[in-house]
Amino acid sequence: MTTLRVTNVCLIFPILLWTGLGQLCAQEKNPASTSPEWMKIDTDEEAKPPRKAGVSHSASVEYTFVAKAEVRQGERDLGDTDAQFFGLNYVSSVPVHKNWQIRAGVNWDRFSFGNTPNAPLPDTLQSTALVLGVDAVLSEKWLMRLDFQPGIYSDFEDISSDDFHVPILLGFSYFVDSRLQWIFGAGIGFFNDIPVFPAVGVRWQFDDDWTLNGILPKPNLVYRINEQLSASVGGELKGGSFRMSEDFGTIVGNPALNNAIISYMEIRAGAGLVYQFHPAVALEADAGYMVYRRFDYFRAETTMRGDPAPYAQLGLKAKF
Repeated sequence: MTTLRVTNVCLIFPILLWTGLGQLCAQEKNPASTSPEWMKIDTDEEAKPPRKAGVSHSASVEYTFVAKAEVRQGERDLGDTDAQFFGLNYVSSVPVHKNWQIRAGVNWDRFSFGNTPNAPLPDTLQSTALVLGVDAVLSEKWLMRLDFQPGIYSDFEDISSDDFHVPILLGFSYFVDSRLQWIFGAGIGFFNDIPVFPAVGVRWQFDDDWTLNGILPKPNLVYRINEQLSASVGGELKGGSFRMSEDFGTIVGNPALNNAIISYMEIRAGAGLVYQFHPAVALEADAGYMVYRRFDYFRAETTMRGDPAPYAQLGLKAKF
């Protein structure tokens, strides 16, 4: 049980932390020598000279479908469950100094599940949050990101102050050179069984066309086919922690789940393509297998696990 919970925390915090820091990794060897290019889409993984400083924007939309698979609570069969994920994100970065930028935006994520009636499983889990933070160039070798993401993290059945949560994300990127960067960070969140959790990642471009991204939530090996198209193989972690409604447990026959916090996790393995059809816009497509799924009401000591199932994912990202 302990090992599984640690895995879940590895998912929840780095999902937000590494998503942001990964954008900082495709910069020149001396990032402090000029204003960093925070918002470039990295289909060409090799570092390039940054643009002129100015207000920049990042936006993304994503949809994923996971096919039906059996879910069990111990020996109890809860029936088949499919899942859909919708995600929207927008962040604007405003320079306030040659080495500092303020970040502000919004993020919305939603998991929807097709469950057997009265199973102790959520129909939806979603978050609507602000993104408030700062990016900083600390030296020639070090970059920093600090993010606060206050918002509602729940099943959105009876929204109250109990659903309010403020994940805090702190990360540092260290440039060995233009092709090798290390990323260090920690996430803080009190909806999780381990409130503070550290993590580490690496990005290594070991060949002109090959890059290893050992960075959560989507570690992968990327091959650049040409200037517009790249292919990848790897994994992905999806999930989060959310508050259930006050009467959820009563409805499903387990009052211990009333107002409970649930940690949801998927582990996926697959392959994908990224097509840069415009200098500022990229289309992403992935497919593979969800190899692991867990619904964990960890404070109520109630856990459900799902069988593997195929998935397909589409996304659109823009940075300008």
